[in-house]
Amino acid sequence: MKKLDALEPANEIERVAKSVMKERLESEYSLLESYERQGSCAVISSPIIEIRQVFELTPGETPEQIATLTKRFRAVDAAHKSWTSSLDDLYRVGKTAARRQIAGIADQLDSFAKGAYSGLAARFDADKKYPELHAAAKSADESAA
Repeated sequence: MKKLDALEPANEIERVAKSVMKERLESEYSLLESYERQGSCAVISSPIIEIRQVFELTPGETPEQIATLTKRFRAVDAAHKSWTSSLDDLYRVGKTAARRQIAGIADQLDSFAKGAYSGLAARFDADKKYPELHAAAKSADESAA
């Protein structure tokens, strides 16, 4: 924030942008500091959905893009663990996420564990020319179990 405060806007547009950025950053920081952000989740916008949506937005036509997808599939397990760790942290400070939302997200994970990531890999590589891609996707499926 100190760096942002030190910036001198060159014009009215930059002044407004700085003001909006500062307000949003302060608001986000307050939500994080109070653990409200970590406890805020919904089935349609959960971290689990956001992790999966990465693959909907990533192109997969070239070998380089397939390599990127493979790396991202390999990172799914760590992303899942990071989210569950944040729920543990939330619990330790006496807060919880909504039970109904967590149950819905658990249902999503069960569904993903049945091959959602492998299905995405098959969409990118129907001919199975990239076995590493499919192995990484299977690993992502397993991390959802």
